Amino acid sequence: MGQTHTGNMQPQIDHEEHQHPDGFNASKRVMVVGLRQPQLSTVTVSTTETLCPTASLQERRSVILYNSSASYDCYIGASGLASGSGILLSSGEKMVIDSESGLTAIAEANYVLLNLLELR
Repeated sequence: MGQTHTGNMQPQIDHEEHQHPDGFNASKRVMVVGLRQPQLSTVTVSTTETLCPTASLQERRSVILYNSSASYDCYIGASGLASGSGILLSSGEKMVIDSESGLTAIAEANYVLLNLLELR
């Protein structure tokens, strides 16, 4: 029997085998462990590259970013990000990125407040 793995869910096998009445071993149970201890933070992003978040959650798998600025956009990417490069995160938009660490942002102009939810 196959296992399905989606997103942040981690399948874990329960190694207890169950005997079938006809002597066949039945399928093993699969338990899905969901998200553990998400962490919420905010980062003020300026026109210079900013690490998002400043300290990553240990064993992080994904981060949800929300640009709560009323009128300014920012760009999301890796180290070495410059204004106008990376992935555009417009004012009021959100995105999910599967990244363990090293995520940076830079504002197009002025300051942008990013709300972050890290998931593991």
